[in-house]
Amino acid sequence: SDSAYGAVAFAGDGTRAILYTNAVLLDSMAIWDTETDTFDERSLIKPVQSIGLSPAGDNAIIFRCRRVDCN
Repeated sequence: SDSAYGAVAFAGDGTRAILYTNAVLLDSMAIWDTETDTFDERSLIKPVQSIGLSPAGDNAIIFRCRRVDCN
């Protein structure tokens, strides 16, 4: 991937994390499996403002940008 992510949200057990950025209007994120060190990049409908990950790492809530100047 050519995407550069600058923020990370870890699951409580540290086995998974979501990588994203809100420094630029990027409409994707990556799921990082820290046990296998693999990444699964996902396209999103809108750029990300922030992401919250559940303690178990099985659910995430994604807050999207509603305006162009949401950074």
